[in-house]
Amino acid sequence: MDILIIGYGLIGAELSKELKKNSHNVTIIDPFFEKDKIDEKSFSFFKLTFQEFFKHNKRKFDAIINTAYPSKRDKYNPLDNVEEIARSILVNSELIFSLFENSIKILKKDGVLVQCASIYGFFTPRFEIYEGNDRITPPDYIFIKAGLIATTKYYAKKYFGWFRVNTISFGGVFNNHENNFVDNYGKHTYSNKMMDSAQVVKGILYLISDGNGVTGSNLIVDDGFTL
Repeated sequence: MDILIIGYGLIGAELSKELKKNSHNVTIIDPFFEKDKIDEKSFSFFKLTFQEFFKHNKRKFDAIINTAYPSKRDKYNPLDNVEEIARSILVNSELIFSLFENSIKILKKDGVLVQCASIYGFFTPRFEIYEGNDRITPPDYIFIKAGLIATTKYYAKKYFGWFRVNTISFGGVFNNHENNFVDNYGKHTYSNKMMDSAQVVKGILYLISDGNGVTGSNLIVDDGFTL
């Protein structure tokens, strides 16, 4: 398969390695990543935004996976001004809708578009897990992810018969979080800990697999956190 990954963060890096291991052709775009930190012999890498890549790309892909979140704030001050929240929503929405609207031009027939959402797109954050640290989920993150999940059904219907469109909503993935946060989070999961990126990747691989009959859906991978 020819696969385009947008974003080379924690999930994007794990996903690209797994896909390459299974002999897929992987193209990665990320305007913020330092190219000397990636093995360019294994991947086609472009330090571009999706909008820039789209203008020059002539290829067609079997799958597009958007793992990027170009404007995320882990810390949220209630006194933040409205302009900062609105800017975050605008930057992220531009990428999301650019993908939705232009995928038909770069996806092969019967391909699949997967956008990474979040459990916080449909589930209210457990504020108690943030006690004892300065981490918090800002309201713009919730606004964007909730809208992404809802809009996915719209575009799945718009492109019905052309290609599949899905989201994956995953819970907290460990990325050098503080010990007290990990402990607080683990009180609500089946495994008593945060997830790792490999668990999310397995869900994405399912969504891009042939013949699974899934479109317009939101796959939840959260180790029971939202129960």
